[in-house]
Amino acid sequence: MTETEIIEKLKPKLREEGLEVDFLGREGAVVNIRARRVSPGVPVAFLVKAIAGTYRRYIPEIEDVCLAEYDPGEAIGTAPSETFEPVFKHKSVFSGLELKGLPVIDLAGLDRRHAIQALENFARAWSSKSPILGVEGLEEDAPMRAMKKWAAVYQDDYSETQVVSERRWNILVAPASSPEIEEMLSKPDERMPGKIFLMLVEDSE
Repeated sequence: MTETEIIEKLKPKLREEGLEVDFLGREGAVVNIRARRVSPGVPVAFLVKAIAGTYRRYIPEIEDVCLAEYDPGEAIGTAPSETFEPVFKHKSVFSGLELKGLPVIDLAGLDRRHAIQALENFARAWSSKSPILGVEGLEEDAPMRAMKKWAAVYQDDYSETQVVSERRWNILVAPASSPEIEEMLSKPDERMPGKIFLMLVEDSE
């Protein structure tokens, strides 16, 4: 399967998630794509990560996907951007806070799209501060599907996931045998509602 054929195969599903994507070309081990937001959906960064994973599955020599051109479209009410860089020029509002326990996000009550967005922002906020992250609310179908999808797409970014119960998974950022994991597990949970991670970025400048 060629680079173009892979994108064509993914297009219907990506459009369901609110994104139109085109293949621009390949530079060595990197595929360049163009994307335009046509309706609300899961975060663009999540979809790009999923596209990269699909490419690596079919063409192992491809290492990554670069979103060379991105147009947020009218769906999010902002003018088109020539590059993807501005999308990432943000920082977590939690960056200055210190953890006192194990960070846990509760996804209960969120639909799949919002659960993915909240989980992605939660991991971005705390994975550099904690060797383990907790996810609750998974007894509901939508959060559980979001958790499984997130785990599959970001499997290269963490050590493993552990199923604690029908409502709780742990994401191990560090290896399970590391002393940091044991130390964090001895601390109480710091539970955070998923909704607060739907709007958690602020301009870093």
